[in-house]
Amino acid sequence: MNTVIKCLVTYFKTQLPLLEQSYQWKVPAIEGFSDLGQNRYIANVALKKYLQAQWLVSDTPTKYDLAKIIVSDWGGVKGNKASTLIGYVHELSKARPDLPLKGIASYSKIFSIADMTKYAIYDARVAVCLNAVQYNGGLTSGLAFNYIDGRNNTTGNATTKTGFAYVPAFKVASLISKGWQPIAKNDTYQIFLETLKECLKHLPQYNLYDLEMVLFANAEKESVKAICGLDFNDTSINQSTPQKAVEENLPIVNTVKVTSKIAQARDIYSLHREKSRKEVLALFINDVGLTPAGASTYYQSIKNALKIVQLR
Repeated sequence: MNTVIKCLVTYFKTQLPLLEQSYQWKVPAIEGFSDLGQNRYIANVALKKYLQAQWLVSDTPTKYDLAKIIVSDWGGVKGNKASTLIGYVHELSKARPDLPLKGIASYSKIFSIADMTKYAIYDARVAVCLNAVQYNGGLTSGLAFNYIDGRNNTTGNATTKTGFAYVPAFKVASLISKGWQPIAKNDTYQIFLETLKECLKHLPQYNLYDLEMVLFANAEKESVKAICGLDFNDTSINQSTPQKAVEENLPIVNTVKVTSKIAQARDIYSLHREKSRKEVLALFINDVGLTPAGASTYYQSIKNALKIVQLR
């Protein structure tokens, strides 16, 4: 097992059992499907299976309509022309469909419904999480997955040029310069599928879509963790003397030993960003065991780390 697969498998083993709680995506109103308004893993998997069942018995014109439901209504990608979606449906019918980076967030949704054992969704969050997980796992020779335009302020907003994907240290060119393996843009989807399928060999009780859903669900959390680590390394941590940092109650990341408290604090912050400072501090104190002063220090450190996304 190579280092990338080992890193991802290790991560999946910890996160797959949590998928029913971590995954959230609202199910829209779709004719014939009863779980509308639900946003959890089970409802979305049920919708995938419902749409696949419809796909398998549909003629080509009906598949055009289903493609719009999959990409626009459920997937939330509204900008495709009808002719573009029709083209994706025709491409899927080929023995060896073309799999370019352009349009990947749309056509991969259609493909993943048509054949859930062969294809999975590759979108902006999935791409970011793949790189963030490798970075957070300490890989020095990872696999640099290509980003695509997204709208999430934490993982990467293509309009404002903020978020993980736009932090210089995490740009694909920067990762490659540090020894990560590049992926030709139009090979991205094929390499992604091969990578997940290789991981799946070590996780036989799960499905291909489970791995993709873990990446989507945890993209923000892993982005925050990586950004926080980068900021601490740049400003306040002498990695050659981690014990000194522990004694001074400073957060440590990307050292041989990473304090569990800062990891817990990062997760709480990323999961409760809508809460007030007072509420988050209370969670740090009650759930992590920090003192009031330590909770305040951790809160400000994590908040400051996220600010670099806006500044760079």
